[in-house]
Amino acid sequence: MEQRRWPGATLRANRPAANLSKGLIGPIADAPIAALWPETQGEPTPGDMIDYAGVTPNRLDMGFGYDDVPYGVKAPEVAVFGAPAPSPLAVFTNKSLSADERTAVASELQVSLKAQEVPAIATIVKDGEEAESIRVAAVGILGSLTDDSGLSSLLAVAGDANETSALKLAAVDAIGSLMMFAAIEEHGHHQVMAALNAALLDTGPQVRVAALRALASHRDPQLVQHLTSGLRDASTLPVSQADAILALVVAGAVPEHATLLRGFLASPDPGTKTAAVLALNLDPESHSKIVSLLKDRNEATQVRLAVLRGLSEGSPENVGIILELLKSSAEADLTKQAAAVTLTRIVETAGQKLNHDELNVILGQLRILSGGEKVIPGLNRTLEIAKKMHPNL
Repeated sequence: MEQRRWPGATLRANRPAANLSKGLIGPIADAPIAALWPETQGEPTPGDMIDYAGVTPNRLDMGFGYDDVPYGVKAPEVAVFGAPAPSPLAVFTNKSLSADERTAVASELQVSLKAQEVPAIATIVKDGEEAESIRVAAVGILGSLTDDSGLSSLLAVAGDANETSALKLAAVDAIGSLMMFAAIEEHGHHQVMAALNAALLDTGPQVRVAALRALASHRDPQLVQHLTSGLRDASTLPVSQADAILALVVAGAVPEHATLLRGFLASPDPGTKTAAVLALNLDPESHSKIVSLLKDRNEATQVRLAVLRGLSEGSPENVGIILELLKSSAEADLTKQAAAVTLTRIVETAGQKLNHDELNVILGQLRILSGGEKVIPGLNRTLEIAKKMHPNL
């Protein structure tokens, strides 16, 4: 380390005159003294080169530092703006911006809106001079709150006959969301239920369905009474029979009104009949009628598919019905595919109730079925499940 680095080197060396920074990201820093390396007279050794800064006593200060050489990646220039970006609320309430620019921040406001900002959004909801799209977005923001601070504005829109259907629909959906996720005082809850029941009579069909959906999810007794009366007298029903039946399902009112609903299994309207099938698929007294709908190839496809969906939630006794359908060469592929899925579901959820002999019969039938390439994957899945239940089959 003490040997001369360069034998015969002069005690003083001139600093190279050329600028060696070409290809680097900046110029090389000047040495502590002009034109000379090292700073003091001496003969550099390898030790001096390693101790380039002369930190160790009696070492030469070589007059440079490794970090003086600007190797590396140049840091990107950071743009400095004179003013911070406007807040989402400032953008949303800025009438000089386009509707698209303003509504673009609505989703951000739904998660970041502060309590003191609610009045500004409520003002936009009530402002009839604002564009409909902006008011609808403002309604959605109020519907995302976790308290009832925006409820009065939503109720006012939902109950205003002069408002557009789009705005009233948004308000009813927002009210339904608040009922589910927000803390609403008892008085406010009564106001909500009254407003939704009133919305059932709105001139806009989508508004009525939205109100129906919100009331059914809260199992409103007044709604159940209204719907069952309407199913007996269609002239008083505010929504379609199919929607009314499905709402009774959501409201948990099917067992109490099963007798009324069974009559709709014979409805001439496929949509209404489908809703009745879905409502009554677990009703023992309706089972034979529902199965007869599946066996009737002249029945609407949507009705038969609804039957298959319902049978998948039933008992293993339905397996024979499904196998008969799968064996039929007259059945369409779509129906067979649905039957294969139903069979898989039955074996998967209720197969433990089947004994060894019953499963063996099912496996035997599955092995000889030829329902087309589209059906085979579903049947193979059923086979796999059955074999796992009884590996010795």
